[in-house]
Amino acid sequence: MNIKDQSPNQSHAGFFGQTSSLPQAQLQGLLVPWEPTVSYGSGTSLAPLKILKASHQLDTFHEHYGSLNEDAFKITDFTDLVHDLQKRTLPLARGVVQALEQGAALADLGIQSKLKVIRKQSEMLIQYIQNWTEEVLNADQIPFLIGGDHSCPLGLWNAVFKKHPHAGLLHIDAHLDMRESYEGFKFSHASVMYNFKKEFPESQSLHLFMRDFSEEEVQRSQNLNLNIFTDRQIQNKKAKMSWRDICREWLEMLPPKIHITLDIDGMDPQLAPGTGTPVPGGMKFQELKILLEEIVATKHQIVSFDLVEVSGRHQGDFDFNVGARALFELLMSCMASHKL
Repeated sequence: MNIKDQSPNQSHAGFFGQTSSLPQAQLQGLLVPWEPTVSYGSGTSLAPLKILKASHQLDTFHEHYGSLNEDAFKITDFTDLVHDLQKRTLPLARGVVQALEQGAALADLGIQSKLKVIRKQSEMLIQYIQNWTEEVLNADQIPFLIGGDHSCPLGLWNAVFKKHPHAGLLHIDAHLDMRESYEGFKFSHASVMYNFKKEFPESQSLHLFMRDFSEEEVQRSQNLNLNIFTDRQIQNKKAKMSWRDICREWLEMLPPKIHITLDIDGMDPQLAPGTGTPVPGGMKFQELKILLEEIVATKHQIVSFDLVEVSGRHQGDFDFNVGARALFELLMSCMASHKL
């Protein structure tokens, strides 16, 4: 009998009750509680440790993949480093937003001075994450990241797509994130896809459940020939085809190796009411599970992934519970795609 069937997880345990981890574990995760550029609701910097706590009450047997292999993953906490960067950046970013809301011009010298510092701190974080990811990849391990806002994984993407230049990116999100900058922030959560495509313009990508975007973002995306399926287009497709068949059709657009970036606001906001910028519509949890199953079934390999924008702005831990379950699905699917 498994002792976990009888006893609760220890309060100091790791993700999913993990009591120890191996340095050489095949999957290497990073916690990045960063959110200076959030533009509506804050709180996603709390997500990594809140998801950790919520994961303790999950059963770690998956009906499709079997039991979680706790020796297959290790998670590194960047909290102290991020907090050191953020304690200076966050007040400056809040000052910029407040000044703009009060009618100040973006070209104001005081605002530009603050933005310069924020940009430098953001670049430092990106480089830290890129360096960590490169170390993981050089050890033939698989990196993943838990944010934080959607600007967090840019350093991870930079390293992964340099290592795997022919990989594809699967992007689940309510937003295109194709703004050149937002509120003056070059490395905003709303600009992460723009920054990625600027660095890797030839990369293949698939963007799902988009439903809140600007005209400029649409034009920019069309110029790059991005494969975008808006929420409206997806709902129309679902009226004619099974979800599993839709997933298979999409996956034909992606190369064998893929990175998955899951912004929780891509999901139905009933599943993530506390996320910073919730939008009606979106992906159901069962649809996420089936899409991940089809990635494995079609022999695609998940070379890395990230989970971002989970936040609990409202009372209760529901958002973090859903975040923990989404992380579990991503972990199990990634392991299955590598036959771990």
